[in-house]
Amino acid sequence: MQPETAIILLLRFLAIILFSILFGFFLSWVERKLTARMQGRIGPPYYQPLADFLKLILAKEDLTPSSSSVSLFTIAPIASLVTVALAMLFIPLNSVAPTLSFTGDVVLVFFLLTASTFMTMLGGSASSSPFGAVGASRLMTQTFAFELPLFISLTSVAIQSGSLSLFRIVDYQLANGALFWTLLPATVAAVLCIPGKLSLAPFNIPNAQTEIVEGSLTEYSGAKLGLFYLANAIEWFVVTSLIADLFFFISVGNWFAGVLLHLTICLVLAIVVTTIKASTARLRIDQALRFYWVGVNILALLGLALPFVWRSIG
Repeated sequence: MQPETAIILLLRFLAIILFSILFGFFLSWVERKLTARMQGRIGPPYYQPLADFLKLILAKEDLTPSSSSVSLFTIAPIASLVTVALAMLFIPLNSVAPTLSFTGDVVLVFFLLTASTFMTMLGGSASSSPFGAVGASRLMTQTFAFELPLFISLTSVAIQSGSLSLFRIVDYQLANGALFWTLLPATVAAVLCIPGKLSLAPFNIPNAQTEIVEGSLTEYSGAKLGLFYLANAIEWFVVTSLIADLFFFISVGNWFAGVLLHLTICLVLAIVVTTIKASTARLRIDQALRFYWVGVNILALLGLALPFVWRSIG
């Protein structure tokens, strides 16, 4: 690789990550603002997520519990941020090709998102706090609940499109139309997995403030907490973008309009899951497991059967 090519690629990496952070902050602000308005409050200004991050990085003291596993406690937020940022590099923005791509990258994106969640569990377990340990245990249990229907939904898309490459899945929808109607049960199942993935109500069980303070993140502060906060902002964008590419791709005239449409779909998905959050109470862990393993799994399995049904009809 030529030095000029490597520099251009690095600059593209940095531009994508910076844009992901800013739009992720915007989506998290929409979640906070809409929740506040639905509860009769004013809500934060648009710059609040960025201000919170800068405050954590620049002004808050970074403490590490003396009884914690210092290395794991320190590595966890860094690894969480790196894995979710790397996942963003494989996400197409409508018809704009991703920075990185290969056959099977949809599986890698799924793995990286799971790895980011695992890093949060690891940080909570390493903190030596009972709140962190309980939060990590709940997060692990809940992850097992929603990862299965989400993976089944991704599999139904792969079977229908004949590819495990996100960009090829987008190309398939360019030729055959969005998969939203074709795989409607899988689409609903995938959207219902978003609140679980982002730990939003009614699935905010791992960080239930009235029970376990902030769960896995209870002992984190300062820059380390800021890195988790940054990872969560990017995860907002990655998760909604993944669902948008898999099910809601719509072809438009040019790349700029396509990117705007992609961002609009991400915004609509954020509004949908925020509405669910603001209108529901937190579930118990057994209720969340029953919801995903029974109801959402049934939808995902119906979606998995549909590609074979369409092929037999066709």
